Formats: sequence, C-alpha cells, structure tokens
Amino acid sequence: MRGGAGTGAIRNVINAKLNPNDKILIHDAPIYPTSKIIMDSMGLEKLIVDFNDLDNMDEKRIQDSNFVYSNILGKIYMIVMI
Repeated sequence: MRGGAGTGAIRNVINAKLNPNDKILIHDAPIYPTSKIIMDSMGLEKLIVDFNDLDNMDEKRIQDSNFVYSNILGKIYMIVMI
C-alpha cells in the first residue's frame, strides 16, 4: 500500500478551489498535520466551528467562508462553497 494519496488529493482540491488567504470553515477538532501545512502555506484563514452543535452555529461565519473542511470519525469531508 502506498501512502500520501489522500494528502495529495486534499492538496489538489484545496489548490484548485481556493485562493491564497481565503476563509475555510473547519470543525472544532484536530486538523491532520499534513492538511494544516497545506492550509498554512496558502495563508487560509481557519474559521473554527462545532459541527456537532448546528443550532448554535454562527451563520455569518458560514457565509463568510469559501470552503468547508471537516475530519469527522477519521474521514475527511470537503465541501466547496459557492
């Protein structure tokens, strides 16, 4: 089994869909170290929210973000905001 394909896929999606200094909505959980490096290298502003508490989520933060990244139960979910 070869490692690194997941990181490459994440990097490709983020590079294709985001511009430097864009805002990325992230679940309040640890960020995979390799994903954090990608986000930091692009200067992405991380907007941290608790995806488990949707009733108290700040709608302004959601509207201000360009992208959603979440690591829930060991799986990575990425949603491109329009």
